[in-house]
Amino acid sequence: MWSLGCVLYELCTLNHAFAADSLLSLVFQIVNGTFRAIDPQRYSAGLSALVNALLEKECTRRPNFQELWSMPYVHEHLLRFKEEVRRVDAGAAIAS
Repeated sequence: MWSLGCVLYELCTLNHAFAADSLLSLVFQIVNGTFRAIDPQRYSAGLSALVNALLEKECTRRPNFQELWSMPYVHEHLLRFKEEVRRVDAGAAIAS
């Protein structure tokens, strides 16, 4: 989950969540869990909350896979995706 948070953060910011000039500094940042927040002018509060949850330094406080799918932001987008797939499938069935 933490790695997913890192990738999602990088997709949103085009920067590493944790970047440093030395390995020691990088480890320090990761251990402290310090990273710049995602720009609230550019991304929704739901996405920001998702990234923050995935990058939670305490592994027991990070969502597991099942909890991830239940998060409102993720659940809402999954429902939209399912509806779009149904719409496309229905259109393909009509076309054939």
